[in-house]
Amino acid sequence: MVPLRPGAYEDAARLVEAGPPFRLADSPLDGHCVFLTDREALFVFEGLEAEHIVEQIAGEASVWQAATEWRGLLDGKPRIADSIFAWHRDD
Repeated sequence: MVPLRPGAYEDAARLVEAGPPFRLADSPLDGHCVFLTDREALFVFEGLEAEHIVEQIAGEASVWQAATEWRGLLDGKPRIADSIFAWHRDD
């Protein structure tokens, strides 16, 4: 989760709609989505060892470049939440 400064929703939505700064199809992630409110952006990464994968992706130059675009929209430090409950329907 990253807190957004007041009035940053539209700019954050534009960045999210442009897609992630890495190719999802080339990653070992099983899923990724972003939720926005007027106060925060919630990034969800799914897959085995997703936290480790995200840490690796965070070191890529394209991700650092994207982070500079987000910097002006943030109203505090990002927070990482622990997964306490999840449910998925079996196929």
